[in-house]
Amino acid sequence: MKWEWLNFDKMVYQVPSDNNKSKKMIIAPMTLLLQTHLMKYGIQDSGYIFKGNGSTGYVSSTGIDFQWRNIRALAGLPKMRLHDIRHLIGFMGVNSGYSLEQIGSVLGHSSTATTRRYSNMKSDSAKEVLSHMFDRFI
Repeated sequence: MKWEWLNFDKMVYQVPSDNNKSKKMIIAPMTLLLQTHLMKYGIQDSGYIFKGNGSTGYVSSTGIDFQWRNIRALAGLPKMRLHDIRHLIGFMGVNSGYSLEQIGSVLGHSSTATTRRYSNMKSDSAKEVLSHMFDRFI
């Protein structure tokens, strides 16, 4: 993710077509929470938001996985992949009454069939994850 992909005036971020799996420009809303944390991080005019030490200039997927394990351990979260949060968002969206189209838009899906798969997380599994996550902050 690059700083120049963020538009703080319109509160959106975009991911160019050559930088995502769908090969289409993705434009997504930026939440106030995201904006606040990015501002605390220190907004730049250009470059990678999460810089790596390697020759590419950005954090590799291996680096992200390493950091995610650290975050989970510090927060006391159960073992789960970072990608599982997408499924959790789909599940929560469906169970909150949002349509598959709305949820798919948030997840960047072009097909509701893909979103449907994300929304079918087992209820017990989702309940366990959510309970554990929210119990840590209440």
